[in-house]
Amino acid sequence: MIQNDRQSRFVELYVENGGNALRAMSDAGYSPDSSNASKLVRKLSKAITAAYQETMAEKAGLALSVLYQIMMDDQIAPRDRLRACSEVLDRCGNFERRTSTDLSVSDKGYSYTDEQGRLVMGTSAGAFILPPKAILPEDDD
Repeated sequence: MIQNDRQSRFVELYVENGGNALRAMSDAGYSPDSSNASKLVRKLSKAITAAYQETMAEKAGLALSVLYQIMMDDQIAPRDRLRACSEVLDRCGNFERRTSTDLSVSDKGYSYTDEQGRLVMGTSAGAFILPPKAILPEDDD
């Protein structure tokens, strides 16, 4: 539990610098001592965890934006675009992943493989189509 401003500043600096307790201690006004650093980290572990979670939540929008850009960029490899789609769907919790040749599934926002072997994700109103994976020629060496 944070009891004073120096501890609060330590937690903030610890999260910002990626977990360097000695540097966070020094920057927060403590004398940098490795034995005290580990004690302080243990003492403030709940506050540190909460600060990390808050930082990650703040960056979630940016991460989603990057995934969306990857999904929509046809210059990016199809497997990477599909992986970005999968990551978004896994995190939103609103979609169930299914693969089917039944085209009516597309109206529900699922994925399916069409007659040409392309993966189609999304609804019929806004489908996202990936071409089939290219088969590379084998070397004759």
